[in-house]
Amino acid sequence: MYLFNSLADFLAANPNQFRQAFGSPRVDFAVTSFGGFAQDHWSLARQLTVDLGVRYDFERLPPAGFNLDTNNVSPRIGLAWSPSPKWIFVGDMESSSTATFSRT
Repeated sequence: MYLFNSLADFLAANPNQFRQAFGSPRVDFAVTSFGGFAQDHWSLARQLTVDLGVRYDFERLPPAGFNLDTNNVSPRIGLAWSPSPKWIFVGDMESSSTATFSRT
């Protein structure tokens, strides 16, 4: 949950607090999180660029009661194509695929 001081902060996407809660509040255990990301960017033509990347996340949880999950690899693919100076089409693939276009 994001908390904002004012409507202006909300409209500017400037939260002052973030709260996350799940499970019993009486449970206390340490969690260590690791994450890494690698990406490369290619300009295949003046109007076409490709981005390829991969992300890996790992959380070290207490051994009692938790299964170890190490299959946390997320591929990233992005394309940008500009058929004219005033148009750009962008597509990406993370956990879901999206495509957008805009006119400048």
